[in-house]
Amino acid sequence: GLQKFARQHTLTTLGDRSSYLGASDIGYCPRKVILDRLHPPEHDLATLFRFQRGHMAEDIVANAMTAAGYDNFDRQVEAVASGNTPIR
Repeated sequence: GLQKFARQHTLTTLGDRSSYLGASDIGYCPRKVILDRLHPPEHDLATLFRFQRGHMAEDIVANAMTAAGYDNFDRQVEAVASGNTPIR
């Protein structure tokens, strides 16, 4: 159930991750990033919980910013680096 939810949440919030370079991918070895695109890993339960905590923390920070009157920000936006490589 949690793996299915995680896949759906990723697709809804981030789109097709195989079509762009994610901000979390930037620090990894380029070969690992390509390998993960070609053969997406199945994440274990501990990793899925860690991902969920990250999403919850993002929501908490966004809610706090909005409550403080800062509502001029976007979440999960796409930027383009040199060479037309999209980064999200």
